[in-house]
Amino acid sequence: MAVYEDLSPYEYLPVDHQGAIVNVGWLGKGTPYPSGPVPPGFRDALVRTASGYQTHATRGFHKCPFCGIRRATTAEPVPLLLGHAEFHIPGDQVTYAAPTLVIHYIDEHDYQPPQEFIDAVLALDRPT
Repeated sequence: MAVYEDLSPYEYLPVDHQGAIVNVGWLGKGTPYPSGPVPPGFRDALVRTASGYQTHATRGFHKCPFCGIRRATTAEPVPLLLGHAEFHIPGDQVTYAAPTLVIHYIDEHDYQPPQEFIDAVLALDRPT
């Protein structure tokens, strides 16, 4: 899987989208990434939100570059297959493009996404 710095311009696959798209969570072995806790409730909000914003599904699965797991899944709060697609999360000024494996990176490898991505996910997860 490609490696991109957080908040760099998205260029992995062609998109039919107006406005800026930036990368979040495109991690690779040997490349440093921010680590630390995420706010309470963020991880579950990300899983719920991601299930509705998946795009660019592939015919295969990317394995985790850190532990080698392939076909990772979530059980809570909803079942979600990881490693075969992206999700594009709309924010105020940009759209955030992340591989679905970002959830695994948060759960198992202490990845800490940028605060503006966290804010966008939490805003989408709020009941209307």
